[in-house]
Amino acid sequence: MLKNYFKIAFRNLIKNRSHTLINIGGLSLGITCAVIVFLVIQYDLSFDTWHQNKDRVYRVVRYETDFGNEDYDRGGPYLLAEGIRSGIDGVETTVLVNTNFGAPVFTLPEASQTNKFSEGNTAMADPGYFRLFDYRWLSGNPDNALEDPNTVVITRRFANRVFGTTDVLGKELVMNTGEPIDLVVTGVVEDPPANSDYPFLVIGSSSSVSRNGTEFGIDNWGSNSSSWQTYVLLNEGVTKDHIDAQFDDLITKHRGAETAEVLDFFLQPMQAIHFDSRFDTYNGRVVEQQTLWTLAIIGFLLILAACINFINLNTALAVRRSKEVGLRKTLGGTRSQLIVHFLSETAVITFISLLIAVGATEFSLRFIEPILGFTLPTGVFNNTALILFLIGVFLLTTLMAGLYPAYYLSRFNPIKAIKNNLSASYTSGLSLRRGLIVTQFAITQALVICTLIIANQTRFFKSEDLGIQKEALVEVSIPYDDKATLDTFKQQLVRSNSIHSVTFSNSGSTNGNVWGGNYYFIDDTLKTENGAEVKFGDEDYVSTYGLTLLAGTNYRPSDTTNAYLVNESFARQVGYGDRYTELLGKEVRFWGKQASIVGVVKDFNTQSLHTQLAPVVITPERNYTLSGIKINTAQTSEAIELLEATFNEHFPDHVADYEFLDERIASMYEDEERTRKIMNVFTGIAILIGALGLIGLISYMATTKTKEIGVRKVLGASMGSILTIFGKEIIVLTSISFFIAAPVAWYVMNGWLSNFAYKIPLSPTVFLLSFLCTLLLAFITVAYRSIKAALSNPIISLKTEQ
Repeated sequence: MLKNYFKIAFRNLIKNRSHTLINIGGLSLGITCAVIVFLVIQYDLSFDTWHQNKDRVYRVVRYETDFGNEDYDRGGPYLLAEGIRSGIDGVETTVLVNTNFGAPVFTLPEASQTNKFSEGNTAMADPGYFRLFDYRWLSGNPDNALEDPNTVVITRRFANRVFGTTDVLGKELVMNTGEPIDLVVTGVVEDPPANSDYPFLVIGSSSSVSRNGTEFGIDNWGSNSSSWQTYVLLNEGVTKDHIDAQFDDLITKHRGAETAEVLDFFLQPMQAIHFDSRFDTYNGRVVEQQTLWTLAIIGFLLILAACINFINLNTALAVRRSKEVGLRKTLGGTRSQLIVHFLSETAVITFISLLIAVGATEFSLRFIEPILGFTLPTGVFNNTALILFLIGVFLLTTLMAGLYPAYYLSRFNPIKAIKNNLSASYTSGLSLRRGLIVTQFAITQALVICTLIIANQTRFFKSEDLGIQKEALVEVSIPYDDKATLDTFKQQLVRSNSIHSVTFSNSGSTNGNVWGGNYYFIDDTLKTENGAEVKFGDEDYVSTYGLTLLAGTNYRPSDTTNAYLVNESFARQVGYGDRYTELLGKEVRFWGKQASIVGVVKDFNTQSLHTQLAPVVITPERNYTLSGIKINTAQTSEAIELLEATFNEHFPDHVADYEFLDERIASMYEDEERTRKIMNVFTGIAILIGALGLIGLISYMATTKTKEIGVRKVLGASMGSILTIFGKEIIVLTSISFFIAAPVAWYVMNGWLSNFAYKIPLSPTVFLLSFLCTLLLAFITVAYRSIKAALSNPIISLKTEQ
């Protein structure tokens, strides 16, 4: 019996080839999207799940409400780890992970200066690091690999890159972070997998750095850095709340009761790190679980839209198959047998679509992965969860797509079905199909609206004036701040016509590397204490970055800490508004050093547009780690060659790690650009599926209105008036779907835009454009089928028994 069901199913599918292809195409697209969404979600949920102690490992994070501003940070003081060891009970192991040196350069003791290896995935960690995080060891002992100063564990990739082999225990490396640090290799581990938030290829002992004295503010409990992260392994049975409750006393002990009122440390579970956008990870990728839920919903909606197509197309075929149903019932076929028969057809289509979707997924990933920014694991048979997901999709899709058509066809009256004379009761399902089309088009319009808004916001990010000149500006990290070396470096560069100017600073202009602290503003009538960002910049900082001086003057080369520049936001914060000239000469004490304000510059975005403008204090005090170089765009190649040669001459133990400022600023919005591209793909597929759904509805309408159209033509109706029958239907359905989609899209996009300090308004124009585009698409889609119905021979139409 089952064999007969599938044999007849194949015959019917071949007989109705066009509908079969449309069904398979729609389902394949929907399932392909669902599979890709599943792989993305599976990948993100797999981050760092293999660590044996993952349920007991936590990161200590910071929450501060100083001066009424909320600030979350993943780092803290360098001394926090030691403070936890001596002042918090219930902790088995405490580990400081220090990445406060950028991308250090490694050399071999006996190698020439040309053998230099820059590695950004470098960390210095306390000995207990390998008790918290699991690695597969190729050589060495995890229990004591980092016990001694000047020891280092490296990965297979780094070992092969530097030494050409993994047999390197006992070999020496020189790490250059301003001054050289000699390290001995005490372990080799496998490279961390892609789904790890700890992508380190080099892990040295933290005592190596501190004993060499290369850290800034290392002995100060009030100095915090996001590069100083502390991790703890709790004792068995100890809860997070038990540890959190002890931090208040620790802060009071080292910072005082007043600070404890506005500062708090708390534990962040290791398994939550990848999903908490308040903080960041070492690989720079955080995905909120809400985002994963949104992806899952989109995947489901695309499958639902494909199932709606199936329902509409199959019920459009109902009249053609009415005689088949009547004969089967006359010959003794029961209704349940008919339902199974029609479900078997759906199962065949779904199975074929599933096979195509698996192949399409493998093919599509090569184009999707560059958009995602990571590589997804492939191979269906190696992924048990994916196999179970595909089985679930097969069953769910078969039932969603096939149950109603099977039920609908199986309830035909056999006599009327054989005569092809179905009563109005059998065509009354049009209301349901209209509802399904409304649902489908609501999905499509919501995606179109969201895509347009995301595209506009991304375009806004790229075009908004940041208050600086970002074009033709190259930034290069400098390894140490030696005045004589930097002066010679600058003079040698600016002698060339290919370079306009050179400046030195701690963090450039617009940068994710933010330095800040509390200042004390001194005035005869007003004394203000608050927080601000700080920029260490030399006398060429303003001109090189194109800052606009609103009042006063720039500081002179001879100034050290005798002068400050501030921005407009600072002026407003201390109560001077736009009275910038009155602010000149006022005293500011910042980080214990007091100087006069000599100039006010126009506000500029020191961070991305995700973040509100902040008060900024610019000081010539020397703590330079970055050089900004304004180049002549007509001589870009010459400028870069000169930069590399001059850098190698002055910093022979380091690598010229340079980057164009406009490219780095663009990289700040990679997540939004990635979201835009993904939404473009999903929206395009939703539009295609929606177009297929309209074909099904119009096919059904044309079939049920065959006689009506014939009568109208006999009575002299024009083609335009007949096309209006279908046109009015499309306008009504599209309008209803828009009024459903618009508030949903507004709610979702309003929430998404709330993540940005600077954003576009939710203009009605976007919603209207979406409606008009969808309406135009609908008319284009139904044009062929509608015209075909309007041009049909009325004599043949009137002969049909409907």
